[in-house]
Amino acid sequence: MKKSQGYGIKPTWETRLRTWLLSAYARSIWQTARYVVAGERHIRPDGSGRGSLVVSWHGFTLAGMGHYVASTAPDRVALVSDDRKGWVVGLWLRTLGFQACPISGRTRSLAAGRRLMELVRQVRNGANLLMNPDGPYGPPRIPKEGLLWLARKTGARIVPVGAYTGTACRLPRWDRYLLPLPFSRIGVCYGSPFEIASIPDPREALARIRSAIDAAISRARQLYYQGR
Repeated sequence: MKKSQGYGIKPTWETRLRTWLLSAYARSIWQTARYVVAGERHIRPDGSGRGSLVVSWHGFTLAGMGHYVASTAPDRVALVSDDRKGWVVGLWLRTLGFQACPISGRTRSLAAGRRLMELVRQVRNGANLLMNPDGPYGPPRIPKEGLLWLARKTGARIVPVGAYTGTACRLPRWDRYLLPLPFSRIGVCYGSPFEIASIPDPREALARIRSAIDAAISRARQLYYQGR
């Protein structure tokens, strides 16, 4: 796959096909889903002018993203891995109104540093950043310290997200990725926002993030089963 100027790509026919298939499957879910939602107000602007770090576990991304995309302004940014898989996801996210920012935990180049600083600037200026703190390759449900760095650098609040449906397939991979079926009922919970500036211990801060996301998933599960 050929890289273009900047950090985008010149997609091959294979990349375009994968992007189209991903988009088609996602649309089949989101356009037929029945969402049961709690805490939607937490993804609205809070009046501070800063954006939020909207975080969910990697395996639950597709289940909740349809509601998030339909309920927020297009000033959105998402982190993707700086590899072939991330490029495909990035192309798809751009069709949804996201700016995809490829970041590699293994590369510490000058270009990667510029991307990070541009990302910080955007969040400070009001863009919401969607990210999976246990991605892109796990271990599952263990947040990485990169989220702490971003939260402290931007001063942004963290909004935990959970999604759940019982009508889905789970992929046999590290994150047990949840693939909802069309016409699914999907519970989505946006947890109460919080900041970590007052938590100096990284281990304590990461535990707080992990607990908040897990609680949002538990609430989403409750929403799914209510009234059934």
